[in-house]
Amino acid sequence: MPNELSESPNIQLVEKILEGLANVRIARKGWFDSEEEATEQESLAFKIGETLRCFLIARQVYPDRFVSFPLDEKIILYDISEVLTSVRKKGFYPSPYSPIPNVNDQYTDFAAFCLDFCDLVYNYSLYKNKKNLQSLSQNVAKQALSLLINPRNFLNDAEGSRWAGTTMFARETKVREYYTDTYFTSVVITALRKVLERPVLGLSDREKDNIRRLIRNAGQWIVLRSDNGLLTGDEKKSIKKLIYSTWGLRALTETYDTQAEDIRKLMPSIIVTYLKEVKEKLNREGVSLGQEYFTILSPSVETPLYYEDRSDWGGIFLTLVSFRKLPEIDSLLEDAGYKQILDSVYNGLLLLRDPFTKLWYRDKLILSIHSYLTEGFLLYERQAKDFGTVLNITSGMLRKAIKDTLTDDSVLTTLQQVVYNKLLRTAEKTAQDKVIDQGIEEAAKEIHRVRDRSKSDIRYSKVSRRRSK
Repeated sequence: MPNELSESPNIQLVEKILEGLANVRIARKGWFDSEEEATEQESLAFKIGETLRCFLIARQVYPDRFVSFPLDEKIILYDISEVLTSVRKKGFYPSPYSPIPNVNDQYTDFAAFCLDFCDLVYNYSLYKNKKNLQSLSQNVAKQALSLLINPRNFLNDAEGSRWAGTTMFARETKVREYYTDTYFTSVVITALRKVLERPVLGLSDREKDNIRRLIRNAGQWIVLRSDNGLLTGDEKKSIKKLIYSTWGLRALTETYDTQAEDIRKLMPSIIVTYLKEVKEKLNREGVSLGQEYFTILSPSVETPLYYEDRSDWGGIFLTLVSFRKLPEIDSLLEDAGYKQILDSVYNGLLLLRDPFTKLWYRDKLILSIHSYLTEGFLLYERQAKDFGTVLNITSGMLRKAIKDTLTDDSVLTTLQQVVYNKLLRTAEKTAQDKVIDQGIEEAAKEIHRVRDRSKSDIRYSKVSRRRSK
């Protein structure tokens, strides 16, 4: 018998994603999509890990619903082991980046991803009683944590803590230039917060306090990137792209309980401005296939590396849904038209899905987007019952709202049309009623005539029977 959860459209979307991804793995004999990779040069571990994450996070969030997967368990366990083994051997080199010969810098976002991924793997390996995988996930998690919290790999000063795209975050030219970045700082502290209390790391109280301090310091630096209400990407606040507000707010929301009170107080105004920007983006271009590009300036290479973020609308959706974790801003979200914006993004994303494979996108398959969407749909489901705010409306508020509404020309035009249609239907109904009444009257007369004839026949029949006797 189906339960409420099995009938949820969000859970069904996740189920279809997992089925579609399983079909890709089987048909293509690997995790390959529309993007070409030179497998002999590039590490595909990041892409494979992101795709496997869809299965693991579904299992962790709803263990009773996702008891089994549409992909053989042996394949999942093998692929997980391959990803983690690759990381242990080569370090944090994501596709489409390749290890640079004779260079020691590694990629911050991949290390942050692995921290979260290892927690999911550890949880899954406990469920499957795979002790080797438990040990491997713990080792890689510690490797990732060590890289991220190593003082040589991030900048920390009076403005706060922040990370760059690579472990070498500064370049010596005529002056010392820092290439720390809001996006990378955000993904780092989001991952740190997710595993802070998790058993995969087995942190001591002192280590936890150190991580909390880093998260708070990073939150301070992120809000200092604000410029006219939106978050910028760099030290000088010169790089202005929506992606920085998307991931900056996502990080601040996920680490809200760890942030200082003064940081929390600054978040509502940034969220309101962000919602306005998302609404304008919707009106301007709608939900479409898009990707953000920005530069990773490594001191190890003469030509800057260009980072291609594949989250785009998937990241926006995930960030929007995460706002529901902050019940104290419910009224603020209501006033900003949050639910309508979220619905537009949600429905727009569904229109981009391939109707045959049930995967994203219609024109080309991008595996990495499914990690954001899967988490977004799962989070949406968990928060769904809380969506919509109950408002206490007074009679004065109601009178004012009606008065303001009736002074709007567009409302008056619509109202006139509605009234006209009502009157037209009333007139039509009146005419129909007259016809019906006339018909009923004639039918009643006919019934009386038939009844009178019947009575006459009955009387005649009785008289005839008496005469025959």
